[in-house]
Amino acid sequence: MQRPAYSEKPNVVFVIAEHHNGQALGSEPGSIVRTPVLDRVAAEGLSFSQMRTPTSICAPARASVNSGLYAHANGMWNNNHTPAAINRDLFPGVRLWSEHLREAGYRMLFLGRWHVSATRTRRTSPMGAICRSTT
Repeated sequence: MQRPAYSEKPNVVFVIAEHHNGQALGSEPGSIVRTPVLDRVAAEGLSFSQMRTPTSICAPARASVNSGLYAHANGMWNNNHTPAAINRDLFPGVRLWSEHLREAGYRMLFLGRWHVSATRTRRTSPMGAICRSTT
């Protein structure tokens, strides 16, 4: 299928799954599952087949993906929603890719687990007021 020429900004859908490896998608080599809708999204868009997490802990991994920085540079060293959290927010000045998209005129929507900051709520997050979060 040939991709259409875009006269406007393309849609951006960024999916992060927990406890999930690439073989859980039917489009990946060696997969034994069927995921026709996700396979079509991957075929028509951009898929990161060599992406790895910089840390196995949820909040620091999500903060790294969203900021492009390692945990020591973004300030999210451990899970931020526990009383034992070393830091409950990103370092001041750390920007997320969603902030750049928003400034470029994109409407933002976030669904699912936020876990990037315990102090930036769904109303104050870079995703904007139309953010829905399970935690």
